[in-house]
Amino acid sequence: ELSKNFRCIGYDLAGVDPNDGAKLFRYKHKDLAEDAIAILEALGSNKTNILAASFGTTIAQRLLHDHPARFPGAVLQGAFPHRPLGWKNYLMAWGGRFLGKKPMLSFPKYDQTLHAVYGNDFAHREPEAWNWFLQCVGNSPLGTMAHQACMIAHLDLRPILPAISQPVLLLCGEKDRVVNSEATAPLVERLPHCEHFLHPDWGHVSCYTHPEEMADRIQGFLRAKGLS
Repeated sequence: ELSKNFRCIGYDLAGVDPNDGAKLFRYKHKDLAEDAIAILEALGSNKTNILAASFGTTIAQRLLHDHPARFPGAVLQGAFPHRPLGWKNYLMAWGGRFLGKKPMLSFPKYDQTLHAVYGNDFAHREPEAWNWFLQCVGNSPLGTMAHQACMIAHLDLRPILPAISQPVLLLCGEKDRVVNSEATAPLVERLPHCEHFLHPDWGHVSCYTHPEEMADRIQGFLRAKGLS
């Protein structure tokens, strides 16, 4: 939807492609942000707006803070700056790092587990949308997801939020079962130029369930802020 009016650059985070050769045990959160800069440099893109979702929004927050001249604005969906896991979940994530390239879809009852969390969000969509979502998530290696979870456990971006001066649109869903309003609240409270939009029917993966509405909201924000 967005590529009809914008040049869209998307990239896989390190380890999402099991054959990308990334040494995840050496990776820190800041390295994921520097990967984005390296890609933009290689493509000759000196200034771009950021669109990020879920874990990716933490990388976007770091980029907005560290490279304000390069990123004039951002749209963050399902965002959070800090999210403690609890010691049991952390231990599971720590051990999961050693599962390597084993894909998510190999996890027992993978389909049923995702349906319990996201299934209702896809009720209005064609079956192909749900199958595409299962494929995209299922191909991600378990080890990579565990590494990202461990990064989240050690992450607290709340102190840098007041220094992010660019306009930011927060897209949230009342039906989000993954990132709730409490996790998003620091962004609403601390970002100086934040516009918060809460949709009553969106869940955590609105880019799959409501892509048309989401694209319209993004384009409206960019035009209103003179960023398009």
